[in-house]
Amino acid sequence: MFRRPTLPKASPPLPAYSARTLPGWWSLARSRSLAHERTLPRRLATSAALALTALPASAALVALTAAPADAARPAPSPSAYPAQVAYRPSPAHRSRRPRRARTHGPRRPARTHRRVKPRPHPKRPPLRGYAARAQDAYRAMQRVFYLPSARLYRGSPYSYLWPYSQALAATISMAGVPGASRGYRRHVAERLAGLESYWGASRQPPAYEGAVTPPLGPGGQTFYDDNAWVGLELVRLYRTDRQTGHLARAREIFSAIIAAWDADPTHGCPGGIPFSDSPRNDQRNTVTGAPAAELGVRLYELTADRSTLEWAKKMYDWVRDCLAQAGGLYGDHVAPDGTVDATTWSYNQGTMVGAGVLLWRATGQASYLSDATETAEAALIHFDAGRLHREPAFFVSVYFRNLLLLDAVRPDPGYRQALRSYADWAWRRVRQPASGLYTFGPNGTVQLLDQAAMVNLDGLLASSINTYF
Repeated sequence: MFRRPTLPKASPPLPAYSARTLPGWWSLARSRSLAHERTLPRRLATSAALALTALPASAALVALTAAPADAARPAPSPSAYPAQVAYRPSPAHRSRRPRRARTHGPRRPARTHRRVKPRPHPKRPPLRGYAARAQDAYRAMQRVFYLPSARLYRGSPYSYLWPYSQALAATISMAGVPGASRGYRRHVAERLAGLESYWGASRQPPAYEGAVTPPLGPGGQTFYDDNAWVGLELVRLYRTDRQTGHLARAREIFSAIIAAWDADPTHGCPGGIPFSDSPRNDQRNTVTGAPAAELGVRLYELTADRSTLEWAKKMYDWVRDCLAQAGGLYGDHVAPDGTVDATTWSYNQGTMVGAGVLLWRATGQASYLSDATETAEAALIHFDAGRLHREPAFFVSVYFRNLLLLDAVRPDPGYRQALRSYADWAWRRVRQPASGLYTFGPNGTVQLLDQAAMVNLDGLLASSINTYF
């Protein structure tokens, strides 16, 4: 049991000790900063030690031996502590060790711990006019038709290559609209990933099939006009990102189209590109020859491969020889016996205008540009507002896209004015304001092909034609 020692009464008073003359453990106890103590018992002990330094040594010894170290004691009042004990450091200071005093050099200014907020990215201004219309149509298309898990569009269960090719074109168009978000580049990458679901690698030569290939779909026959649409978009994309894979795939497509050339001399008007590779197909069309000629010229401009230019000339000449009508317009297709379907669709006129402009640009022969101008002027008269409103929206988008290509080299305000009139009519009369969908389909239905076409049409008015050709 602990007993309190007693001091002799006659003991002379001991001299008072300063903090420097006390033993080492005592000096250490005093030198510790109260600001860095974490618990109340330690602060109490340290405060008591500081208080003892002011007493004579005899009184200090009595105070130290007055009670056991673990004995319970009442909580002292705040007035019992020295003034500095009331300081309660912040967590930030409590977690740091005390800094060592500087022994040389000028005193540094106190460091302030000011939290700097990250600078926000500048917001892009909202799109306006036709650019905003194109974005509205695109968002509605994605919301209703796009299936993100498969990276494909709705159909049976997925869309055919034809509408998918125009959704690809619409995405590339949005990526080229001035002021549009950079996020459209990611959308383009998704369209390219989904496009691979249509590639028929086992075909000889390989080409895109009309439907999604196994295991997601049944695949199907190859439609050469659809392949030409995809090839033109890949070339258009290559001009912006310079990824050689796009150009290589476009050349594969053109090789497949060349291989399909009809070489049967018994057919009426021999030559031309068939509509598809199906044995039951017996048509050779303007829509297969003219877009393929455009693709051939574009490949020549990028690769300087003379053979692609020669094939483009051959395809263009066949359409002019076999399907040209009086007045500068073109029919639809030729049967094996040479019978011509003289139906005039707007996109057939447009692709022949575009092929003529591109051939003039590649060769410098004025006759190509004259032919294109003649067809464009005739088409502008033939396809008045009433007739254009009855055409499929996709046909109209191809038609105006090529008219604006001619307008870039031989301007005519009538081309762009006709496009504005059609786009404004569709915005007011066909578009559903609540959903942003264009109900061109029968009984007020909406189709992916038409929705994508309106994205392209509004994108044409919001962008330079150089982003398309």
